[in-house]
Amino acid sequence: MQPLSVFRLPPVEIHQPAFNTIEQRSLRSKRCLGSSKMKAVKTCLHNTVHNRKMRRYSFWLVCATLFCLVLFFNHFTIHSISKYITKYDASKVVENTDGTKDRVRHQRSVDMPSELSLPKLNIESQNAYQDLRSDLSPSIVHYIWSKRGYFEFRHYLALKRVIDIVNPDAVFFHFTYLPETDAEQYYMWFNRIQKEVSHFVMHKINTTNELTPLTRVRLAVMLVHEYGGIYVPESSIVTGLPVSLRSFSFVSGLSSADIAVGFSDGLLIGKKRGFDRPETTDQVMSLLDLEDEHHTRVRSCCSEPQTTDGFNAGAVCINIQRPLHPKDIWFNDTQIALLGKLTMYGVSQVKPAHDAKRPIPRISHYVCVSACQITFLGYLSMLSAVYVAGFSYVYIHGPVTPSGDWWERLSKRPQFVYLYREIHESTRDGRSISESLGTNLMRLHILLKYGGVYQDANTLWTQSIPDDRFEYEAVVSPDWHTHGAWPESINHGVMMAKENSEYIRQLHTMFVTHREDPPWFVDHYLSYRIIEMQPELVFIDPHLQVKCLNHNCHPTWQPGYRSTLLQNKPGQDFTWQNETISVHWVDSFPDLNTDMVRYTSGLAIEISRFILASAGVPLNSI
Repeated sequence: MQPLSVFRLPPVEIHQPAFNTIEQRSLRSKRCLGSSKMKAVKTCLHNTVHNRKMRRYSFWLVCATLFCLVLFFNHFTIHSISKYITKYDASKVVENTDGTKDRVRHQRSVDMPSELSLPKLNIESQNAYQDLRSDLSPSIVHYIWSKRGYFEFRHYLALKRVIDIVNPDAVFFHFTYLPETDAEQYYMWFNRIQKEVSHFVMHKINTTNELTPLTRVRLAVMLVHEYGGIYVPESSIVTGLPVSLRSFSFVSGLSSADIAVGFSDGLLIGKKRGFDRPETTDQVMSLLDLEDEHHTRVRSCCSEPQTTDGFNAGAVCINIQRPLHPKDIWFNDTQIALLGKLTMYGVSQVKPAHDAKRPIPRISHYVCVSACQITFLGYLSMLSAVYVAGFSYVYIHGPVTPSGDWWERLSKRPQFVYLYREIHESTRDGRSISESLGTNLMRLHILLKYGGVYQDANTLWTQSIPDDRFEYEAVVSPDWHTHGAWPESINHGVMMAKENSEYIRQLHTMFVTHREDPPWFVDHYLSYRIIEMQPELVFIDPHLQVKCLNHNCHPTWQPGYRSTLLQNKPGQDFTWQNETISVHWVDSFPDLNTDMVRYTSGLAIEISRFILASAGVPLNSI
């Protein structure tokens, strides 16, 4: 059989009819137009539905995004409100109980833990939302001052601590006598608290007698009854003050037994006329001991020795009876020291600022503003700056070129450079200044501009300056002479500082603003006030220098180093080779000379020979 052949149909050719007439062309156009409209309508319908869906999706996406942003930026506010609502509801539940004594004690045990952990304490004010309650006593602090004397640092801490915790609307300072001021201008704590509190109200008590413990308590109760608020004892620092205590009509931190033994250091809190006004002593005692649904009690202020092994259970304040200064709390880890640092500086540890990446320049500065005759002692001082202390250059600043044989020797060495610098004879307001004030301003301006180390021309370096000293913003040493109640004084005969040091800046400003005071007073004592207020600005190093006045040396790291300037009590022996970095030799007679170095002995002689040997200067060549 023959295979079947495959037949393929020829392609069909479709011929479009020709539209030659006008009617035929018109008909074709109508057909095309009708077809285009149908397609456009379908496309529009499809796009409209699609666009509506996209807009709907976009709308909800934007809403969700905005909602998330609102939640993110208001997280802390919402968290605070929720905490407030929780605590507020909890307190309301307690307040609506049947008022039995057991329930009152239960609330006190919940709101006031029996053991207060000091590391968790802070000086931040209470959450503002916790204060938005209509059932609280007024946000007012009462402080009674009824004695003749100084408003000390411990009094300042007591008042400032409760102000920081409560953030009151007003502070009433009730006084019989205003705090006294000393001629040496140290006790300025009362002036400071007045400047820090804008709503500080002075109220004179109509009595001329010093209040007894009983009369003080009676007055405090009357003040709380008349105005409402919180009474804090004059020397007691508050550890904590739960806001729930202010919901009671009266809170007593004292008892009749406390008053009987003469103890009156306890908090009192009450609502304005929220309790019966006691008219007699017996009524006051009954009020202090009263406990019910409207009245409660807290522990009285414990004494400082009781805080050695921890707080007394439930104590809300500590009584400070001994004198206290800021330096007593800087590097101490007691309960009082920690509370003091939190109150005074807002930190639990006080550390001078330091930065190894930006060290103090290793350059030395001297100032010479009048007759600039370099003495033998000045020659030794400058040699020791380079060959003992380790400075790269020594710069002598002033309007007068250094002169003398000893300068001729120094000027031959490239490390010693004189820089002309004019001394200012007046301040910005045009008032004239003394040469002593001008010298102080010049040396401070030099340190602000360049950084480095300034030293007087009678400073002898005894060893290389340790590298870690160059990391601090500024380094100074204490001085030894006393003046009034000042707990310390500062010796700027040697001072190290970085460029634009804040301590040097404030010291410069203090010299200008206190130009009516003697420059020595500003230099030694008012400068210490800067450190008391901001101890992180400077590192106080007792080993930076030892000052020797008329052969009596005063190492300030040894106990009992302070004495009056006229007494000039000799200090204990020390090893100059490794216990001090420099010796500040202030000797009125005789001046150190070459014959003394050749033929005599003594501290200054030994140091001088050591400097000459370090600089490669033979003893027989001087």
